[in-house]
Amino acid sequence: MLVRSSLALAGSLAALVMLAATPAAAQKTYTLKLANFTHEGTTRIGLVEGDGLVDLAAAAPDLPREMSAFLATGPDGLARAADAARA
Repeated sequence: MLVRSSLALAGSLAALVMLAATPAAAQKTYTLKLANFTHEGTTRIGLVEGDGLVDLAAAAPDLPREMSAFLATGPDGLARAADAARA
């Protein structure tokens, strides 16, 4: 289930990271804007879409919820996040 959060990108947005990766097997390029945000006392990762966020904890619950752990998943994690955002 895809949950779109319309949080303002000021205040609760802790970090914004522009990230691009090219998985060799798929030969696709994923450009994602990622953000840490806090919702109900829990820090989460969001994928920035326009003026809102896709909450990856809801859209792709199998992905890590901590940014450095998520980034460590590499191209596979980026592809799963991009797929979840499009669903």
